[in-house]
Amino acid sequence: MPVLSRGWATVDATAVGGPRYLRPVRAATWQVVFTSGDPRGDIVVRESLSLESPEVAMLFCGAVVEQSGPQEVEECLLLA
Repeated sequence: MPVLSRGWATVDATAVGGPRYLRPVRAATWQVVFTSGDPRGDIVVRESLSLESPEVAMLFCGAVVEQSGPQEVEECLLLA
């Protein structure tokens, strides 16, 4: 999902066995609910949808962000 002025963050990775990172607070507003234990922050905001794109920010658990565009899902292959 696009966040901040120029970044993307994963909302929910439970479909691939990961955690849920954000929950909706009100229309187009999300709160970080994931805690990583990393002192730099809990979730990464990237420059684009790709997980390979550069980091532009880190968000901490409890932070509230406003969605800045339509939510998109990057297709990926799961290896068994």
